[in-house]
Amino acid sequence: MRIYCLALYFFCSAVFATSCYITEEQRTENSIKYQDQVEIEITLSDSDYSVMISIPSQIGELPFQGVFLVTDSLEDPTFFTQLQPFEENGKNVAWYTINTGLIRRHFIVASFGECSMDDEMDAPQNGVNAPNW
Repeated sequence: MRIYCLALYFFCSAVFATSCYITEEQRTENSIKYQDQVEIEITLSDSDYSVMISIPSQIGELPFQGVFLVTDSLEDPTFFTQLQPFEENGKNVAWYTINTGLIRRHFIVASFGECSMDDEMDAPQNGVNAPNW
């Protein structure tokens, strides 16, 4: 047993880790810069809103990683879920439906690249068939 522990003590191992940190300022800049590349369409059907989100396959050289729905606040959400995108006409499309009685403030977060450059935006609050989220 001692030999085994001694062998483990001298056994050389290495760990490689990368990390990245995006400041709140960078996150806001990215959202403003790229918000026109993410399209959100809202339609009313009976008592439900259908929200369709169209996201490019990449922004610059950063590939699309995922899209998320966040409710009430980005810092302290009451609900958070990843939406399942599918490919349509060279873009990633995700959707969800919500009953009009459950409307709250919703955020759509589209993530790009390994360091998760996020494009955050409020779901539309004004416009044709758009609820006041």
